[in-house]
Amino acid sequence: LHNNKITDRGAEVLCQALQYHPHCHSIWLATNRITDVGMRHLSELLHWNLNIKELNVSNRWPSEIWAKKEFEMHPHVTYVGAEFLARYLRKGAGLTSLSLADQRLRDDGAEILFELLPQYPLRSLNLSGNLLGDRACRTLQRILPQNPILEELILSKNLITDAGAMDIAYGLAYNSLVTILDLASNRIGDAGLYALYRCLQYNATIRSLITVGNVHNTKKSSLL
Repeated sequence: LHNNKITDRGAEVLCQALQYHPHCHSIWLATNRITDVGMRHLSELLHWNLNIKELNVSNRWPSEIWAKKEFEMHPHVTYVGAEFLARYLRKGAGLTSLSLADQRLRDDGAEILFELLPQYPLRSLNLSGNLLGDRACRTLQRILPQNPILEELILSKNLITDAGAMDIAYGLAYNSLVTILDLASNRIGDAGLYALYRCLQYNATIRSLITVGNVHNTKKSSLL
């Protein structure tokens, strides 16, 4: 049901219909008009229907040519929606893949989901385009060595700098489960890229490390 005009009310009705559905495994509601209210209904659904394994509630922000007021009023999910999600996943759910790309979780929302990882078997997490900075990466530095089940982590199109990349690199050096890490189109320079390269000397699990579109393209970054 992606790329429609479904609002929070529509999400609520959909969740009511799917609450006991035995064969629904994936829900794609990308590019609709869902906010934290709709995210609460979806979080409750995940707790009640353990058959649902994949949830995509990614967004699409207006073009830069839109008026500023239009941009600010665009419906989106924030850290509040992340709190709802974490609360209900802790109660029990079957979800293994989550995409909240191009929402507005920021560091607060990302940290809530990162803290959840050691307690919940999420295998794929997409937080691309959520205005994440280095603070969220410090949380990852602490969480990744605990080896959560997570295999794919997408953090492209955020605001991560060298400091955040170094924190992630440190955590990855002690992680043995993540196989795909996407850090494309952030603000990572030579120092951060080199730290990621060095961590691969200790991590034999990573199969795909994406760093294209960052600040510099030097000889060091080409090693990645």
